[in-house]
This record gives sequence, C-alpha cells and structure tokens, in this order.
Amino acid sequence: MTRGVTLRLLVCLTVGAGWLMAAAPVHADDPVGTVAVAMNLADDGTLNVTETITPAKDQVLQRHLALDVAVEGNRIQHFEVDKVAGTGDTEAVADGKSLTVTARGPATVAYAVRGAVVDIGDRQQVTWPFASGWGSGLRNVTASFVSPTTKPDSPACTLGAPGAQTRCTAAQIDHTGVVRVQQDQLAPDTVATFTIMLPAGTVPANATFTAIPGPQGPFALTWPSIAALAGFGVIAVALAGWVIVARRRDARAAGIAVTVADPLLRDETGTRFAAPDGVLPGQVGTVIDLRVDAVDMTATIVDLAVRGYLWIAETTGPDGQLDWQISRRAPADGLLTAYETQFLGILLADDSESVFLSALQTPGSRLDLSSIPEAMYADALLNRWFRRSPEHLGTLTYYGIGVLLAGLVMTAVLALGIGSAMIGVSVAGVGAVCALAGMLLPVRTARGQLLVAHVSALRRYLRELNLDALADEEREIVLTRAAPYAVVLGEVAEWLKAMQTVDTAADGSPGIDWYETDSEGKDFTAHLPALLTTLDGVMARGAHLRNLPQD
Repeated sequence: MTRGVTLRLLVCLTVGAGWLMAAAPVHADDPVGTVAVAMNLADDGTLNVTETITPAKDQVLQRHLALDVAVEGNRIQHFEVDKVAGTGDTEAVADGKSLTVTARGPATVAYAVRGAVVDIGDRQQVTWPFASGWGSGLRNVTASFVSPTTKPDSPACTLGAPGAQTRCTAAQIDHTGVVRVQQDQLAPDTVATFTIMLPAGTVPANATFTAIPGPQGPFALTWPSIAALAGFGVIAVALAGWVIVARRRDARAAGIAVTVADPLLRDETGTRFAAPDGVLPGQVGTVIDLRVDAVDMTATIVDLAVRGYLWIAETTGPDGQLDWQISRRAPADGLLTAYETQFLGILLADDSESVFLSALQTPGSRLDLSSIPEAMYADALLNRWFRRSPEHLGTLTYYGIGVLLAGLVMTAVLALGIGSAMIGVSVAGVGAVCALAGMLLPVRTARGQLLVAHVSALRRYLRELNLDALADEEREIVLTRAAPYAVVLGEVAEWLKAMQTVDTAADGSPGIDWYETDSEGKDFTAHLPALLTTLDGVMARGAHLRNLPQD
C-alpha cells in the first residue's frame, strides 16, 4: 500500500515539473537562437555579408556591432558598412559608427563591408567580426566564406579580445575552397572574429588602422619634460656658439688689432723697457704655445739675471772647457712670482749661493724641474690668461661630469617613481654638453688671447726698433732688458747683432751688469749663444724628469 502511494506521488511530480518547464518563457540569455553568416569577397575588395537569423519562438535577437574594432598590434581597425537591407521581421541600421540589427522572428540581413582587407607581407588578410555584438546567447553560429581565389589559407575563428582569445568550435576549408566556420553555444556579448589569409593581390587592400594610445611611460613627453628638453636645447646652442666663437678668436689671436703701447718708458731718470701688461718672459712663452718648455725656463733665468736676482759669469772648468757660474745676487722677495721663487729654490738648492752649469750636466746631477710647469700654469690661471691647465680638465668639465651623473641618477629615480624621466635626461644632457664644451673651449681666455696680440705687436716692435734714435747708455739699458724676451720670442740672432753695436762703456762701466765675460775686447756676446744652448739642454733634461719614475 505504501509502495503504491509512493510511486503515484513520483509520477505526479514528474508530470508537474514537465508542465512547468514547458510553460516557462524563453529568456533572452538562453542560447536557443541560431545565426548563419555567408561572406563573399568581391573583386573590388568589398565583403558582402548575408546573415540568416533564426530566433527561438517569442525571442528577440539584437546585435550592436561597433565598426571601430580593436585588433592585434595594439591597433583599431575601421570598417565601413552600407547597402544594408533586411527581409522578414527585422530592423537593420548602419550609422557609420555601428551596425544595429533587431530580429523578432526569422529574418535575413544583407550589407556590404569595406576595410576588411589588409596586405601583410606577401599575403593578404581578411578580417570581420562575423558574430560579435549579439546581446543574447546563440545555440549555434555557422559561417561560410568565398573569394576570387580558390586557395585561401589559415582560416581562423577566435573568441575574445586580442591577447585573450580562444578558438571556435571549427574552422576549415573544403575541397572547393569554401571556408566553413562553426561555433556552438556562443555566449552573449562575445567578440567572435573571422580571419583568413589570401594570396597577395587577390583583391585591392582597403583596411585602415589607427594606433591605440597606451599609458604614458616614464619617458613620455609631458609638458615638464618638453620644457626641460627646450632648456637643454637652449643651453646646448649657447655653449656651442660660445665654443665656436672662442676657438675662432683663439686661432686668430696673434692678428687681433690692438693699440701698440710703446715698451720704452721715458722719464727724468732716463729710458726703461717695460713689457706689455708687465708680462714676464716665461709667462710669454707659456701663454703663446700653451706649454712650458726649455726655452721658457732659459728665458726665466736670463730675466732673473737682468732684474738683479742672479749673476752669470763665464769661467773655465778643470778640463779647460768653457763653463758658467750662476750666482745668487739678491734674495728672493715679494716682487717674484710663485714659480720664480720655486725655480730659484731648485736652481740654487739648499740655500747655496752659486752653481756651475757643468755640474748640472754631469750624469749624477738631478735638476728636478718637474714641478715648475704646474707652477707656471697656475700662474697663468691666476692672471686669468688660462681658463684651465693645458694638461688637465677644466672646472667646467668637472662641473659638467657632476651634473651628468646627477642627471643619470635623477633619470633612474623619476623612471621608477613619478615619471617625466626626460627631465633627468635633459639634466644629464646639460652636464654632457658642459663637459664637452669645457674640453673644446680654448685654454686661453679672452684676456690671454689679447696678451698674445700684444706680444705679437711687441715682437714686431723689437724687429723695427730704431736703435740710432737712442743714446748709447739708453741703448744698453733697453737691449739688456729686452734680452729674455728676445730669447723666448726666437729673436736672439737679431738681438746679438744689436748688442754688438752697443758701447757698454758709455755709462762708465764696461760690459753689462748681469753677465761677466772673459772675452777680450768688446765682443762680450761671443759666448752668449753657447750659454743659451747649454741652458736649454739642462732645462730640457730637468723638465724631462717629470715623465720618469722617481726613486
């Protein structure tokens, strides 16, 4: 009895459930409708599409397809749809931006698509979102594709946006060259895209694309970055102009027009020789050729003798050879430059009062003048004739390197932080151009270039000096004071000729007061060339020691 009641209850429940299910309405999201798409590619590149839409009973199928579609390569492909026509219970509209289809019953919609064909290398690709934009799920979607060629290749049907796609149920080419596609259970609002490859030149390509603007990276050109780059450009142009003008002026320094100042100063005490701007012979050579060489130091010794700090005397060595004794005549004082004081300390070392030139030529002697060039470069910097030492990088270069490194650090920090890393790149660029400008700028400043022009004028003056216009005693004073300048300017031969015309006894004291000779008669200049040559050799050897390893 109980068993029979249970069976009758189960039968009733089953029948009731079936009646309820049959009576339930069809929901829009239920995948019960079907769509069949026929695509035909015409010879002019137009893709003619016919959609056969079959909704379920009492179902309304709606499709809204945007005609600007994201595709691979971070691009937007732009389609154009026209010639829209529909049969059956349907409405279809294309407004240039989208295609909208509404089917309330079985219907057919036809339209023409342009912008589906693109050339890719030696092939063409046709792309169309054949089943995208349906607001309701579809039980089944099928599609076919025909084209002017019977050799299509690589058919593909994908679901989803670019970069996250899955394959459709089927996509294949039959023996006649017709491509057939099928997708079962298409979910609502799914992106369903069909692509096929064709031989090159099958139809005219007509696809158009625009790039999808991505998020700004750390090196994006923001307004602050653009301003920084503009500032960098202005600084770079200004520095380039400065370098070009300075180098051109430096190359023509000797020809700069200057007012020639008469180096002969006349007053109640007589006539005196004074170099332009009070420049010393060693300074002249350093500024002119941008290096300290033997002749600069030889001229310095002669100049110290002329000014009364040294006394040079000819003598005969033990072997009967000509020798010279260089003696201290006056102690160093505040009128000497730093490099002159240092030079005297090396020449007459350990407070010695004199030295024989032959002693400086022996193999065991070591007149170490390695520190003198740096001292003379420092003197040129102090007088603002040089902007940097010829043997070292300048301040601008060091500052530029510092700014460059700071800019690189700033670039890394901005790139990892708030962005606008081009600001750091601009700062690094400013540092780089400053460092480069510091290396390309001439060593001589404008003041140094002007000194070169004055020295060039002095050289011409010495060549053209009319000695006959001077009294004998004045001639001796002028020529002896000009001696170190003649040495450094390479005018020794002319100076010796002029000295041979001087009556050194005219002032009541035969000879010149800084040089004692053992020559007989008036030819006291006979051994001066040998002295200068010997001094050049000693100075060159002493300066060369700076390049040798020290014990």
